Amino acid sequence: MSSEILFLFLAGLSIFFAADKFLAIHDFLRLAFAAGLAFAVAIIVKKEILPIKFVLGLIAVAAVAESLLGLGQFLKQSDLGLQFLGEPVLSSEISGVAKIVVDGAKIVRAYGTFTHPNILAAFLILGLISLYYFWLALSANNESGTNKRIFRYLLVSLSLLIILVGLVTTFSRTGWLIAALITLILLRKHWRKLLLVGAMAAVLVLIFNSYVFARARIDSEEPAVNLRWTYNKIGWEIIKQHPFFGIGIGNQVSYAISNGLYQKYGLEQEWQQQAIHNLYLLIAAEVGVVGLLVFIIFLIALLLGVGSSTFGGRPTTNIQHPTIKAMLAALLLFGMTDHFLWTQREGILMLWLATGILVGVSSAR
Repeated sequence: MSSEILFLFLAGLSIFFAADKFLAIHDFLRLAFAAGLAFAVAIIVKKEILPIKFVLGLIAVAAVAESLLGLGQFLKQSDLGLQFLGEPVLSSEISGVAKIVVDGAKIVRAYGTFTHPNILAAFLILGLISLYYFWLALSANNESGTNKRIFRYLLVSLSLLIILVGLVTTFSRTGWLIAALITLILLRKHWRKLLLVGAMAAVLVLIFNSYVFARARIDSEEPAVNLRWTYNKIGWEIIKQHPFFGIGIGNQVSYAISNGLYQKYGLEQEWQQQAIHNLYLLIAAEVGVVGLLVFIIFLIALLLGVGSSTFGGRPTTNIQHPTIKAMLAALLLFGMTDHFLWTQREGILMLWLATGILVGVSSAR
């Protein structure tokens, strides 16, 4: 039995160990739907029903649009009234809306149409990587000096700048670090492009300097940092108590509340009682250590281009471009400090979309 099917089986099995079985069934069905999406995307990419360039182009265009929306939200410091597109209601006066504090003023972070700025940042990184795919493909093209090629190069460069602006306004420190790391890895052999991206980033830091430097400071007593450590401690406690089959998919928060784990660490307020901010600890807590190991084996095999795949085709190591792997790797890095790839609809879809694209490309004949 392949690792991805085994992982889904273990996630389904965890339902029987869940206190809230309705919630567990809901979250399992959501996971199964996302895995089905990955299957469909893999087939579409493998059989070239939609060329990989078209799929990545859609992601890039959507990321540019989200960046412009996020910039508008930042400038207006509220939503733009586009709730029919899924935009959340935003204001510096609304509790629960993510903000940074600059010189005592509360500054609303960009959301786009997502439920949190960190999720927007993750999507913008997918868009950034998609544009790197096209940028590097232009360099590999033997055509030289054509007006069409120059236009495409300028269009991709402008789109990159827009996405970088959007990424800045999310004020996601994890997003900034991952974007920088992925950029260095993908462009390390293309120093002119790397310098151009660096110049863009430097200009944006100068423009947004008071906001960037206020956000860049990290204090161990800062709630965003301190709470993450506390959630990880809660996760370890749950794993020690239920190491094999977990407490049931989707049940971590309700389990921690009913067993007084949040109260044990002084998290009395409702807004503090959140999911473990680590994808891997969260999976281990809900599905069990065995489930986590199977999940990691599946991902490692996928990134290395080895092993079998139930999505069809014959796996090979001939990935069309390292950018395809970088999309999944970037999301997995995000999973070290957040939970949205497991708990939020947008995050789940992003993770399995990236998985499906990589499976489709790696299994193409």
